[in-house]
Amino acid sequence: NDVFNNIVLQDQVDVVLLEGAGGKAFCAGGDVARVRLSGLKQLPENEGGDGLTRNFFEQEYKLNNIIGLQQKAPQVSIWDGITMGGGVGISVHGKYRICTEKTLFAKPETAIGLFPDVGGSYFLSRLDGGLGLYIGLTGARLNAHDLIYSGIATHFVPTRRIEPLRSELLAFGTNDSVEEIIDKYSEDVAGSLGSLKGGSSLENNRSSIDRCFAQ
Repeated sequence: NDVFNNIVLQDQVDVVLLEGAGGKAFCAGGDVARVRLSGLKQLPENEGGDGLTRNFFEQEYKLNNIIGLQQKAPQVSIWDGITMGGGVGISVHGKYRICTEKTLFAKPETAIGLFPDVGGSYFLSRLDGGLGLYIGLTGARLNAHDLIYSGIATHFVPTRRIEPLRSELLAFGTNDSVEEIIDKYSEDVAGSLGSLKGGSSLENNRSSIDRCFAQ
């Protein structure tokens, strides 16, 4: 919250670039066990007590909201690997979401009985047909084909082109267009990857997904 309030909203940056550290994943998990204990009033006061659950979600959703509403600095998120948990939360509400052939996107928290967190119920409910409910209820693993098909990702850029894209974005000036820079490096996912991993499971099973999850 402080980063966006104190830097982005004061016109101190022109573009926000987000990506995972370490080159493998873009994830950050909250301590769901402690949040649950807090909600059940079973967490010691020195660990947050009864207020941890409220404070955790309050801060999380304030940040999601700021990311989704701020218009001063376009946010570009690069999903070049496993993208789940908090990595989704600080990126999916931004303007540009870039996937690669390495992207594996999911909402796995539903497998332990949690709702689709980090604003998942907001963006999933706005997908076409039964796609959002299917992804939210099953925690389905999505590849680049799925992400472009569903609209969760805005662009596909092959991993080999991420470094030059990053370099150009880091040199971004106020006379540049973020979208034109991304478009320069983006490709058609079907043309680039062919039928990698069977193409889009969402598209291949769309009639069944809609029949079962669009009520």
